[in-house]
Amino acid sequence: MGSFSNRMMNNPKAVAGDPKWLSVHATGRACDLGYKDRKDAVEAWDWFVLHADALEIEEIHDYAYDANVKDKVQGWGRGYRCQRKPGEKLVKIYNDKDNAGSRGGRWLHLELSPAMADDPERFEAAWRSLPKPA
Repeated sequence: MGSFSNRMMNNPKAVAGDPKWLSVHATGRACDLGYKDRKDAVEAWDWFVLHADALEIEEIHDYAYDANVKDKVQGWGRGYRCQRKPGEKLVKIYNDKDNAGSRGGRWLHLELSPAMADDPERFEAAWRSLPKPA
C-alpha cells in the first residue's frame, strides 16, 4: 500500500523542510500494509509482534484497533514499540489524547531498524526463517 514516500510526517507540529520531521517512509524503513478483512489484520499484527525481534521491527501501528467494540465508538488504535520507558508495555492502547493519528485506518504501519532495512539479504534470511500463519 505504501513504502517509500519522500514526505513530512503527518503531524501538526511538523515544520516543512526540517529533517527531524521527515517521515520514516522517506528513509525506506517503513511500509503500510492495507487489508480488507479485520481478521487478517489481527492475524498479521499478532505475527509481526511475535516476530518483531527477529525482523528488527521497531514500530507497528494498528489504526483500526478498538479496545471496546461494545460501546459502538471507533477506537483510537494501538501501537507496538520495541523500546518504551522502563515498566511500560510494548503495546500501547491509544486514546483521544495519545495516538498515532489515522484513527480507523485499514492498514498496518511497520518500521524496521536502520540496520535491517539497509541489509535486504539479512531481512530476507530472517523472513524465510520464520514460520508463517496457515
